[in-house]
Amino acid sequence: MILFTVLKVSLFIGGTLAIGRFTIPKMVDRVAKMGSRELLLILMLGLCFTFSIIANLIGFSEAIGAFLIGVVIADSRSAEEVARQTVSLKRICLEQSSSCPWGL
Repeated sequence: MILFTVLKVSLFIGGTLAIGRFTIPKMVDRVAKMGSRELLLILMLGLCFTFSIIANLIGFSEAIGAFLIGVVIADSRSAEEVARQTVSLKRICLEQSSSCPWGL
């Protein structure tokens, strides 16, 4: 059972990083060059949610999928632009979570 879990984790992390290194940074750079801030933000959210769902379907935490795609996106040439575009979203999420007494 432990061996199966280690194999799943290794395949998910390795697959995400291997496939992501060749496709995701190129896609992010192309969208960033288009100059559409909204499209870049939608792409980032879409990738984050997609990899979170995949991680959940495999049996892992959603945070692992989001973290791994963040690592892959940070490898793109447009990582600074992505960081600038997601600051406002980060602020909204932090304000919502700090105002809720249950941490939702």
